[in-house]
Amino acid sequence: MEDRRALSPRWVGVTVAIVLATAAAGFAFYFSSSSGPSVSTVSSESTPLPTTTGQQGSVTTSLTPPQGIQLNLSMTGNSPTGGVTLKPGDLASITISEYNPATTIANVSRASHWSSDALALGPCGTSGFPVGIAVLQGHYTSSNLTSGTPLRIFKPTAPCPAAVAAPPWYAFQPQSDLAVTSIGAAPMAIRAMLGINGTWSGGDIVGKGAAFSKFAPGRYTVVGGDEWGQLALQYFSVLAA
Repeated sequence: MEDRRALSPRWVGVTVAIVLATAAAGFAFYFSSSSGPSVSTVSSESTPLPTTTGQQGSVTTSLTPPQGIQLNLSMTGNSPTGGVTLKPGDLASITISEYNPATTIANVSRASHWSSDALALGPCGTSGFPVGIAVLQGHYTSSNLTSGTPLRIFKPTAPCPAAVAAPPWYAFQPQSDLAVTSIGAAPMAIRAMLGINGTWSGGDIVGKGAAFSKFAPGRYTVVGGDEWGQLALQYFSVLAA
């Protein structure tokens, strides 16, 4: 099964193969229909995730690969020059998605050309979803990502669910983040929303004994990427108490 946990600092020249399985039901966790909610994952088990996006102060990074789909990575909050500013304990609200800016359908094949094996949407990697994130402490750019170590932002969970089949193709609808895939006939939102406000340490493989700590004051880099090899960066700062 796919297991690309956010533990490795390798960022360049990494190709991760997604192991296929016959059961497609697992995609309900990450793929949502156009009428349903996007996935929400929270590092702190008790704090709800804000669902609003596009508020004043949100910042977005977009990249358009040769396939024509656009990787969008955004954060919502107070965003002076240099990124979002948070108070201690506040959630860093992150949205990552794929978008087709064209007025025609964009047909894209599965690639598994991940730029990093650290990108994830949970403790079990991306579970077949085509996008993922990692968080680094400090300010990094595309030229020095290899020197950063991804933080452990997801509580350890084991055993991970059975491997999920990754769609062999996507038909992105015009000017939309909805795509028809082989998983089902209805268009699915290729979008994930996450709220994180700290890191985990210690604990066994199932998470027993793991300790949660809020992000320490300082600067952080959010790395978003997709299976077509695209990377986008965002930044946030946590103020001193």
